[in-house]
Amino acid sequence: MSDSTAGKSRRNFQIGLLLFVLALALRVLFLQATADASGPYSPYYKGDTPVWLDYASAIRSSSTFDLGLPLRPPGVAYAIAYLWNGQADGYSNLRLAWCLLGAATVALFFLAVLRSFDLRVAIFATLMVAASSGLMIVSTSPNNETLYLLLVIGSFTFWESIRHRPRLNQLALR
Repeated sequence: MSDSTAGKSRRNFQIGLLLFVLALALRVLFLQATADASGPYSPYYKGDTPVWLDYASAIRSSSTFDLGLPLRPPGVAYAIAYLWNGQADGYSNLRLAWCLLGAATVALFFLAVLRSFDLRVAIFATLMVAASSGLMIVSTSPNNETLYLLLVIGSFTFWESIRHRPRLNQLALR
């Protein structure tokens, strides 16, 4: 890696980190500005948060949920069960963790856009995403959209490096 490439990589990392901190600050400020910041969900978007909290409680107590039928993808419920202590006083920490996931989505969005466009476009687009009221609302309530949006944006970000790796059938032919 040349010095200019290393310098660009370091600069892009620093800008991405700065955008992550900005997105996190916006989400935490938004969370604290709502009337029930210590409640289980945002007053602007309840969504399926009560269902996910019940599902996580069932996981924590090793009991069945929805008659044991796989009606919902379990990733969010397991994440909530891991991050939440199961008590009402743990809602704030859970919602802060969701703010972190939302801010990480913004940082990965920056990297994904930077793969196809120049730095100015990536910064502008990421600032728009960081300040998006819809994404801030979704990032402050435990729901499936935040976690799975992070996974989708992460797949866009890392797609090129995964696509160019040797495949197993190619390795076997060598």
